[in-house]
Amino acid sequence: MRDGTAFVVIEFQREWLDRAGKLCSLLQDEEHLHLALQGAEEAVEAARAEGVPVVHVGLRFQLGYAE
Repeated sequence: MRDGTAFVVIEFQREWLDRAGKLCSLLQDEEHLHLALQGAEEAVEAARAEGVPVVHVGLRFQLGYAE
């Protein structure tokens, strides 16, 4: 592993992934979601097994979504 290498996981938040999350109801293809989560889990586990830091990043917007 090179210095400074990290595995970045973006937007794996309860709002999307938990049934009680505000955004979870927007996900319509549950099978696709399950497969994506399984793949992400495997990737995170592989990174950790190799000593690569895993960084979780949430998506944030400015008020009014100026981005």
